[in-house]
Parts: sequence; structure tokens; C-alpha cells
Amino acid sequence: MTASLVPFWQRLPSFFAYPLQFTPLAYMSLLAAACLLVPILPLPAPLDLLVVLFGIWLAFLRFAYGTLEQSARGRLQADGHDLFVNRDARKYLPYKQFGVLVVMALFVGAAHVLGRLPGFLAQNLCSFVLPASVIVLAMTDDIGDACNPAELLRVIQAIGWPYLGLYGLLFLLDMSRSFALMHAGQVPAWLLWPTVNFVAMYFTLTMFALLGYVMYQYHEGLGHEVDIAFADSTASAARQTRPGVPRDEAAETVALMLAEGRVDEALGYAYEEQRQYPDKAAAQERYLKLLFLSGKAERALAQGHKMITRYLSHGRDDAALETYRRCVSANADFQPELPASVLRLAQAALKANDTRLALGLVKGFDKRNPGHADIPGVYFFTAQVLCERLRDDAKARRILEVLLQRYPEHPLQADARRYLTTLDRLAAQQ
Repeated sequence: MTASLVPFWQRLPSFFAYPLQFTPLAYMSLLAAACLLVPILPLPAPLDLLVVLFGIWLAFLRFAYGTLEQSARGRLQADGHDLFVNRDARKYLPYKQFGVLVVMALFVGAAHVLGRLPGFLAQNLCSFVLPASVIVLAMTDDIGDACNPAELLRVIQAIGWPYLGLYGLLFLLDMSRSFALMHAGQVPAWLLWPTVNFVAMYFTLTMFALLGYVMYQYHEGLGHEVDIAFADSTASAARQTRPGVPRDEAAETVALMLAEGRVDEALGYAYEEQRQYPDKAAAQERYLKLLFLSGKAERALAQGHKMITRYLSHGRDDAALETYRRCVSANADFQPELPASVLRLAQAALKANDTRLALGLVKGFDKRNPGHADIPGVYFFTAQVLCERLRDDAKARRILEVLLQRYPEHPLQADARRYLTTLDRLAAQQ
């Protein structure tokens, strides 16, 4: 049996109630109260107000994207989940969202140059695809994808006709926000800005909770990973009749327990499953997800250590890298248990075109693990990445020279000298 998911149009009261839970309500109240700082800032008007509003909405939009992220993964209650987890990964999303709006504004402006009708059509088109753009930005963290018509069409097609209902609900929420703000002037003057911002944040967070739930409802079509699996009756029946696709009874059992709120029971079930089947990857990954879901971060990271070591021993470097990503998003200081795992993970990250992660893995390796046998290999790898991916030949040269100086008998000496010769030849050609 699988847990069923209620369509988003049947859950409207829960979206309005989401901002009223303790965590978002307290955070919005705190940010709104920050408007009271305007009179005491040593800045001329209206710069003082602009600085405060910028800071408030920057912090709030990061929180709102946290709401969307957690809802999209199936964590539908704000209280009991840490909406500030993985905050660094969302650090630039408000700026990128602003960038998307600027691109759309330029498109609409260019259309208006051609005439009133093209301008009107372009404005309504941008309004229509904006929800899809927010979903794409949340999934990819890329402005280009969020403005790519092909990506936007893919999201709209994945949701299907209900996208029209989603657009209509968001439009009504936006109108409700405008109506409420029109009547905010009835409060005392000193409370005006806190009230205006609180009302705006309430309706904005409601919209983000709705969008997150839509991502959760249609996560299979969107290709989005969730923490709490579900299957509606139609999808469940399709899976059962599809030949060659085995049922995962353990996943169905855990999903049912989670749907009924029996998180501890689901965690115990997953623990026993992974203990009985240590080589079953799905069982190990399910247990890791449930540990994070239930807030047991220390146990989750210990499970991550075990999974990374096991995956690498079986040659599944890509799976080890994915586990590392999940753990480091929960704890930025997370490091693989075995130093010998670091270089393999960095090589897997580079293969996946994640240059930043690859360099982040090997950064400071020699200081954390003095005398380790992989240090020369880490030096050579770092030099290659700096030269070939970041075009920083000077820094690559310095690292190679350190390798030659400190490890004169190492087998990588010959490769390092050849690389330095290549760098010299390239420098001479410039």
C-alpha cells in the first residue's frame, strides 16, 4: 500500500495556515519589527528605509526558498523541520530571482517597442510562466535555465492542465496581497512599515508553500527528488501493471508510516532493513533520508560515512559523491571518514563538472592529513583543475613546484615536470 497525495487545489487552507506556524510566524514578526530600526539609522532618508527593506527581504526570500525546498521534498510542516538548513546553497537565490525578473522586464520592454499588442502579450506571457520559472530556479539554481523557454515549457507540460489552476490561485493570492496592503494605512503611522511588510511576507510565503507542494505533487514528472515518497492511486495502479518493474514493498511500508505520522516507527523499520541488507543501496539511502528527516543529524552523518566508504569500495564513486553532497549540505564541516576517500570523491565531482566541489574537497587536505600518501596526488589534481578549469596557471605552477620540492622520489615527479613544461610553452605563446 502506498501513501496517497491530496491534489494542491484541495489543500488551500493548509497553504494559508503555513505562515501561521510558530517558526515562520516568529521569523516574519522579527523581520517586520526590524522596520522600527529606520529612525535610528545614521543614514539620510530615504536611504535608511531602503537599506532596512533590502536586508529584510533578502533574509525573508532565503527563508521562503527554504519553505519551497522543504515542501517540495515532502516536509509539509514548518515546525519540526529546520528551514535554515542548507542556507548557504540558497544564499544567492534572491539575487538570481531578481535577475530573472530583470530579463523578463527587458523582454516586455522590447515587445512594447514593437507596439501595444506585442507588449500586452509579452507581459501576460511572462506573468503566466513566472511560477514555472520559480520552480526551475529552485531546482537548478541557474538563471539561464529559469529564463529558458524549453525548461519552462517542460515544467508546464509536467504539471499539465492543473498549471492553469496554479496560475489562477497565485494570481488571486497576489490580488489579495494588494487588497490587504491598500488597507494597511489604517494602522498608526509608526506601525505602518512593519504592518505592510508582515502582510506582504504572509502572502508571499503562502505562495511559496503552494509552489513547493506543487513540486512535490508532480516531482516524478519534474525529475525532482523527494524525502517522503508517495503514489496516488492512478500512478500506483500504473506501476503495478507495468511489466518488469518490481515493487519495493519496504518503500511502500515506510511511505505509509510517514503518511500516518509514525516517523519513529518508520525510522526503526528502515534501521532494521539496512542492518539486515547491508549491500542493498536503496535500504541504506532510505535510512539516511529518514535520519535527516527526523532531525538525527549526528546519526545521519555517521550513516553517510559508512555509505561513502561502502560505495567507493564497490566502485560506485558517483553514488558516494551524491551521499557526500547530502551530508555536506546538512553540515558544511563534514569530511569523509577515510582520508583516502577524498581524492576519489574530488575526481568524481570533477567528472560531474562540479569544479567548486572538487576543489572544496581537496582544499586543506595536506594540513588535515599530514604525511598521507595521497598528498602528492592531491597536489597534482589541484594543479590540473586550476589550470584546465579555472585558467589559473600561476597558482597551478606554484603547487607543482611544491610537489617537486617536497616529494622528489614520488612517481608523479615525471608528470609534474611535463605539466610544468607545457605551462612554460603556453606562457611563451602568450
